[in-house]
Amino acid sequence: HTDGFKIASSRLMSLKVPIQQKHEIDDIFKKFIKNHPENNSLKELYIELQIKYQDYERALKLIDKQILADKQIPQIIKVAREMKNNQQLDEAIALLEKYQFSKIHKGGYQVKLELIKLYSQQFRQTRQTDWLEKIDLLLNDVGDKGNITYWDLKFEQLQVLLKNQYDIDKCIYLAEKLMKDSKKNKQKALLNLYLGQAYRLKNDLSKSSAFLGKAAKYKWKRPLVKFEILMNDFYNFQWDSLSVEANRQFSQVGLKDTLANNYLK
Repeated sequence: HTDGFKIASSRLMSLKVPIQQKHEIDDIFKKFIKNHPENNSLKELYIELQIKYQDYERALKLIDKQILADKQIPQIIKVAREMKNNQQLDEAIALLEKYQFSKIHKGGYQVKLELIKLYSQQFRQTRQTDWLEKIDLLLNDVGDKGNITYWDLKFEQLQVLLKNQYDIDKCIYLAEKLMKDSKKNKQKALLNLYLGQAYRLKNDLSKSSAFLGKAAKYKWKRPLVKFEILMNDFYNFQWDSLSVEANRQFSQVGLKDTLANNYLK
């Protein structure tokens, strides 16, 4: 029964089977797929098998044969991530660029989001602004500003620029534009935090503190927001209040928190 085979094969794929035995498992899958050509679950598992053994070329050939449903885009993204993890960043980018204009429902959006992350990684490694220009080109056809796809992709672009401290004026422009379309408290909290960070990078501590104050009203990233407020106190030479508040916050976050090292500095 194919359902039973699906369960058994899923368990098999979770095991660390030696690469030498791949062809044996391969033959089993081919046999079942031949006998049950209508069963897409078997085909998807077979693709997963190729990814597991890093046979990306074979996996992509199989994906192309059934590029009709939403399920194929996550598989393509999975292949790209595996390529990236195996230091094949150029190949991962080339793969996703091939599918970025996919007409599959939501598929093109997911691919674009993944591409932005890879372009960002390339920029961090090379500091070549061509990668940032690629992000701009990629977003040109996203759609109107009220579209959720637009918001997510532009937000990713904002994070790329701010994390790399590049083109702070554009960071501020993007954040303020996104703020107008933000309906969730988490979105508003993060954008106020990012605006606070961006304005401090421009040495405008007054505006920075104003936005951080707004961010502090939300629960999202509140410990980080408090730390950023302390940083403004540091740059404003408010030493007396800074020392007391820093010690208090440090005792709250604990040594295991990623912020602990920042307080110790």
